[in-house]
Amino acid sequence: MKFDFSTILLVIVAVIPGLFAQRFRDQIFPRSFASQGAITELAELVALGVATHGIVLSILAAVLFMWGRFFWHDPFLLFSILDSFDVDTWCSRHVVEASVYAILYIFASFIVSHWLGFIYGIWRTSSPIINFIFAKATWLTSTDC
Repeated sequence: MKFDFSTILLVIVAVIPGLFAQRFRDQIFPRSFASQGAITELAELVALGVATHGIVLSILAAVLFMWGRFFWHDPFLLFSILDSFDVDTWCSRHVVEASVYAILYIFASFIVSHWLGFIYGIWRTSSPIINFIFAKATWLTSTDC
């Protein structure tokens, strides 16, 4: 059996966060029983995974911005320090620390994707389109038998 490390890494980084988001969304707002194709399913997982990483990086950028603003009165100071940082040299000299930070980032993305699925599920239940479609659905009302 041949193991391709880049494929495993791609699945962990791009697909699994999307899977977490999709499963939690489906717990709140189940999707239809109509089957989707494999390409459509994979595209949705990757899109949710990419959205998760965008949210994580946006939160990190906001924290760096606020930290620089309040402690050094220069919101872009930490960004300029990061720009001058030599990542290759540091990672080659600190392999264990770099691995720990990468694993922490992956787990943080799993947690954020879980909450992204929650927010996406809540949004789908209260969207105007869904409310319009189910406004006259009499089969959704309870009957006293």
